[in-house]
Amino acid sequence: MMGPPPSRKANTETCAPGEAMERLTKDERRLLELLAASDDGCTEAFLQGAYGFMLDLMIGVVRAGLMTATAERVIAAGKPVHITRVRITDIGRRALAER
Repeated sequence: MMGPPPSRKANTETCAPGEAMERLTKDERRLLELLAASDDGCTEAFLQGAYGFMLDLMIGVVRAGLMTATAERVIAAGKPVHITRVRITDIGRRALAER
């Protein structure tokens, strides 16, 4: 996944990279809540198609360390298909716990 830089950055003066963020936006919180409820994460295409999440939003959340994106090859209709699976990280779970 590629795109513009995220609109939010970790506070690098007081924490390790990716550990402290500004408050989550409504869309970021909704995205992380969906991922937290899924044992195996979701595909990027599903999150875009079914929930309308923009790719730029997902890229920013990955770069912030709140979720991971992994390229996978799966078999669909007997043919190999390349997908991107996203999963929430422990940092993402901690960010959700903060109110």
